[in-house]
Amino acid sequence: VGFYVTGVDDISKAMWRSWTYVADPGTHADAEGTLERTVAFWTTIGGMLVFALMIGIISDSIGEKVDELKKGKSRVIESNHTLMLGWND
Repeated sequence: VGFYVTGVDDISKAMWRSWTYVADPGTHADAEGTLERTVAFWTTIGGMLVFALMIGIISDSIGEKVDELKKGKSRVIESNHTLMLGWND
């Protein structure tokens, strides 16, 4: 939306440019003008924060699942198996 306000692009091109700045911060090297560079800078910073937040949430949820599995209290959904105790003694 910031690039649309600068008047450089129409709304679809502005959305695409914003996404490229969020996904790949190096794409703002061709930005010209103080306002456009400022919008590119803040879009890039916001994108890095969003991606860091997503990675943190995903990492935390995976860590919680691994901790649950380590406790050994997860439900086993298997049936019709034979359990052989002391087989290797």
